Amino acid sequence: MNYSMIEDISILNSYIKTKEDIKKYYEEGLFSSSQKFENFSFKKEILTNVVNINPQLKKRMSQMSLGVFYVMEEGPGENLANNEEIYLFSGFAEIDTTDKIIKNIVIDDMELVSPTLFHNSVHNTPLGYYTIIKKKHNYCTTISDGLATNLSFINYIKNKVLIDEKFVVITGEETSPFFELDQSVKLNIVSSFISYRITPFCEKGFKFVGIFDNLEEIINSSMFFDSKSLFVDKKYFYELKNKTDKKIYTEYPLKQDNPSGIIFRLALPFYLDILGNSLIIEEIEGKFYLFEVKL
Repeated sequence: MNYSMIEDISILNSYIKTKEDIKKYYEEGLFSSSQKFENFSFKKEILTNVVNINPQLKKRMSQMSLGVFYVMEEGPGENLANNEEIYLFSGFAEIDTTDKIIKNIVIDDMELVSPTLFHNSVHNTPLGYYTIIKKKHNYCTTISDGLATNLSFINYIKNKVLIDEKFVVITGEETSPFFELDQSVKLNIVSSFISYRITPFCEKGFKFVGIFDNLEEIINSSMFFDSKSLFVDKKYFYELKNKTDKKIYTEYPLKQDNPSGIIFRLALPFYLDILGNSLIIEEIEGKFYLFEVKL
């Protein structure tokens, strides 16, 4: 009973909005073939027409808020209990709104800036819109740590699942011209979102194993020997291809360079119904963080 189950998963980006969509790409090998995902055409923005909201209100909402609303509606929000806490993880949150404010003031030299932009620039705005529109009173918060958001999620999740309470996790980013300002950092940040419900203390699911000093420690472990599938980022997809004949998947086609890949990666075995033991590996500053999934 030391595992946690992931359920009610919803994913949205420029080409996926249903489980049938992702199943189709999975069967075509998009998540396990470098030839497929390297040549895949990924649009930066989501289709906002998938979100059914009052048109006047919808005009005020950013890609970030629309994406969060959609994955909550199609995922855990459908049967959300009043006591379920909601946590949104985002590297940059409402970055495009912030970018618009900066341009209005610095470049366009505007004396007055739309108050809606200031309202929308708050990190917790997406969950604010969702809870107000849906008349929810659940506790909710946003954790935004830039490129370190993956580590923040790991530190959060390994402790949160020690409490016997269901809760909801969301992650997402929105595309913005802001990411083109620093030419020394090449990040392809796209509008992509996922949400799901986590239930601790289950007989199957995921658990955090620990931190390893190097990849070889994991490869030489009994858990690696017993595992059928590996889920890693794009960099280690290539590295592990040369070290093992196990099935390797990456979430890269779902979110490109967005800094919350571990949140997508952890859900993939559940969403794709990949049975048996899987390992979820995340490298951060030379340390390897390992999750085991048992389904």
